[in-house]
Amino acid sequence: MDDTRLSDEQWAVIAPLLPPQPAKGRKRGQDREVLSGIMYRLKTGCRWRDIPKGEGYAAGSTCHYWHDRWTREGLWDGLWQSILGKLWAAGKLDLSQGSWDGSHVQVKRG
Repeated sequence: MDDTRLSDEQWAVIAPLLPPQPAKGRKRGQDREVLSGIMYRLKTGCRWRDIPKGEGYAAGSTCHYWHDRWTREGLWDGLWQSILGKLWAAGKLDLSQGSWDGSHVQVKRG
């Protein structure tokens, strides 16, 4: 399995786009390890609890909590748009390599 931990270069791009640590309430811990854990789960399809804690990844329960919270807060769309914008501005986004994915199912009537 390819390494899903964020490189220094990737982290330098993503870190400034994350919301600041909350002043009150639950702290995120190490954002880099949390994001690496989320990427690990997305790539491997494993259960949250199977993320290898202590190998550059946060605990699965921590990754799950912040994944869900950031999803509710719309973080992923903002990250996606920002990263695409940076790639486009640098001339590194090749739209000819994109693809659409979907499925069609017949709906029963009645």
